[in-house]
Amino acid sequence: MPESITQIVSFLGNHGVSVSVEMLEEKIEDMKRSQIIEQYGNKIKKIKDGRYHIRYKGRQIFKSSFDLVVNKILEIENEEGGRTLDSIAKDFFEYRFTTCAGGTYSKDKINYETFIKGTPIASKNLTKIIFSDGVKWANHCLEVKPNMREKYFKNVRGTLNQMLQFAIDNGWLTQNPVANVSVHRDHLAPPIRHRDNELVFEDWERFEVCRLANADANNTKSAPPLAIPLLFATGLRDGELCALKWRDVETKGLHIQSEMVEQRDKDNHFLGYKYVGHTKTNAGDRIIAISREVSEILSCVKKWNLENNLPVGQDDFIFLRAYRGVISPCTTRSFETRIKKYCRQAHMEVLKSQHDVRRTFATNLYHVGMNLKAIQKLMGHETVEQTTAYIKQKGENENTLNYLEAISSRSAVAV
Repeated sequence: MPESITQIVSFLGNHGVSVSVEMLEEKIEDMKRSQIIEQYGNKIKKIKDGRYHIRYKGRQIFKSSFDLVVNKILEIENEEGGRTLDSIAKDFFEYRFTTCAGGTYSKDKINYETFIKGTPIASKNLTKIIFSDGVKWANHCLEVKPNMREKYFKNVRGTLNQMLQFAIDNGWLTQNPVANVSVHRDHLAPPIRHRDNELVFEDWERFEVCRLANADANNTKSAPPLAIPLLFATGLRDGELCALKWRDVETKGLHIQSEMVEQRDKDNHFLGYKYVGHTKTNAGDRIIAISREVSEILSCVKKWNLENNLPVGQDDFIFLRAYRGVISPCTTRSFETRIKKYCRQAHMEVLKSQHDVRRTFATNLYHVGMNLKAIQKLMGHETVEQTTAYIKQKGENENTLNYLEAISSRSAVAV
């Protein structure tokens, strides 16, 4: 069955009925008007000041005549009937721009542009979307990215659901018809499975990377390389590390109370980094006791900053860099690059990341006996489940063999 006015006119013409687009549009408007009068006519009341009034879909409509009230209802109906995911995208991203982090906004933008924009589900009237439209959309996603993993699909579906929730919150839709759309794992690429020793630094790896960082600091006579051993000693997020100021070094410990976040414009262009006076979550605002190692690192950082004529006042950043005469805080990218460089120099089989340093911090604390709740607090996690996911096995094969030997009956095996 044809869906657009043009298609209907063409369909009728092919069957011997001559009608113009204008005539058909006028006829449809008349039919809509008749339906509105039939459904709402007895609810349109003349009030004391002579105007006509109705409360329609949460809106108060006041007009000087009955017909003008009907016209307004028709206008609202036409407006709502024309809404699609593509038509609300601009308003949606205006909203997301001010309500989510730059990284999340960037992912939503990319997901929409790659998997949603221009698809049948995105150009369909919001109120007409049904579950099967979501199934077709999911299959479209697999065509766009055949090697998609489950986590990636859930992320893309999350953007679609956010857009539909935005429509619900605005009263344009009553419920999300595709909230439960899924793809069976057989149709997705298998998840990447890492061995635990690929996600944390082994003791010799940590020692060698920190040794290389200290040597780099001495050779370059600069402080930024020392950020790497500080990460191993504190488990900070990279954004928290970049945002550290000297006033955060308190008597009771290192006060983590701010972070550096990405800045992007509404077109998703990267603009740089911005200091914000809060942490990623409320749980992120925490104090980490200053160990002897951390104290020594901070003393060395201050020494190198002073020798390089970099400010060390209370409101100055701890890790600074000077480029072409401009002094600015170090960025997360610079630290990630350094970690990879030291991993290569240490001839490690797997090049590990800042996030692996953070996992190593949690894992080491757990294996020396610290309880999970205490580790959770140091990590700045909102739930202990998050912390548990960070903790990996150390010497897994050796430990397993020891346990198996312990329960063995050690009986002779007949040959």
